[in-house]
Amino acid sequence: AQLNGFKLGLEHEGWKKDGDKLGGVPMNLIVGDDQVRPAVGLDVARKMLQSDNVDIIAGIIWSNVLMSVQRQVLAAKKILISTNAGAAPMAGRRCNPLFLNVSFQNDEGSEALGLLMNKAGIKTVYAMAPNYQARTTSRASARPSRARSSARPCSRSTRPIIRPNWPGCARRSRRRSSPSRRAVWASRS
Repeated sequence: AQLNGFKLGLEHEGWKKDGDKLGGVPMNLIVGDDQVRPAVGLDVARKMLQSDNVDIIAGIIWSNVLMSVQRQVLAAKKILISTNAGAAPMAGRRCNPLFLNVSFQNDEGSEALGLLMNKAGIKTVYAMAPNYQARTTSRASARPSRARSSARPCSRSTRPIIRPNWPGCARRSRRRSSPSRRAVWASRS
């Protein structure tokens, strides 16, 4: 869907095929599939940088893939545009003027959720998240908010990113958390 939307935008600007001009410059569209795997994403990025000599890499959806390719792309002095992945290190210690995130930062929602749980008096949290970069960022960002309140994690669960078992996690949440005010936090970003 993201690629089709991008192509639609290109057509709107008059670009229909490789070699057509975009912004007065001839452009070729090269597409790769990271298969939601950091190692595959890195291989695809290396090929695009070395063989295809691209100037911009865009369209990365997954934070774990973004974190695997960002060093190669930015070291090559090429532009990296994240259309969904919002790994917090890219806005912090890995900040780079050649990197543009047009979406959100992974920890934004978690920080807001921590503040909301604090206001609601929630004391126990069961966190469910896929086992990849965004989960790490989300959990880390919720910690300061919980530290300002008395909310504490009663348990955590991670699942593979491809086939998470959210119903199983929710059943374990009910067994592990106390009956007093509790929250189940599920994150798929």
